[in-house]
Amino acid sequence: MSNVNSPFGLRPVRYKNGSPYNGACRRYYTASAGADWFLGDMMVIAGSADASGVATVTKATLAVTNQAIGPIVAVEPITSASTVYVESGTARYIYIADDPNLIFEVQCETANNLAATSIGLNAILVETHSGSTVTGLSGQELDTGIGTAPATTNTMMLHIMGMRRSPDNDPFTAHGIAEVIIAMHMFNAVGDATGILGVS
Repeated sequence: MSNVNSPFGLRPVRYKNGSPYNGACRRYYTASAGADWFLGDMMVIAGSADASGVATVTKATLAVTNQAIGPIVAVEPITSASTVYVESGTARYIYIADDPNLIFEVQCETANNLAATSIGLNAILVETHSGSTVTGLSGQELDTGIGTAPATTNTMMLHIMGMRRSPDNDPFTAHGIAEVIIAMHMFNAVGDATGILGVS
């Protein structure tokens, strides 16, 4: 069976204790996105707020040592014609699944299949695909070696928990769906900005 190449960024599925994801999220703000932001894009707190005190966010930089709070799961409409994603240069309120205890699904990037030996390692995201202005979904994927291969490094954004168990997911072939947690979560990271160690 071949997996479908259809990236969607990060999608919350359940909590670490096994409870299903219940849709919980927090409202954030951007005064002017520097580029289009899509559902599933990984975000980070920007260090400001709107006039009501709603924290501002920006898109996370996908590199080792960088932290994040979680992906966009919804965009608040302004009018009936509003896009489901954040258009560049627009001010929007967005909703982020920012609980540090969430487990997410993410598609593995195209160039390298994820190996079974990568389960328990840490990884980052890669963005070789653009987000879709039709579906509103992110193009971010799990970096399985196109840029930075999974490793034990404790400053990598994600920790690989396993692969999604479903009939439509062929685990260790192209575009497999992995399950991850945010190891470098802004709400959990220790003072020296390192996350959990990968399995050695």
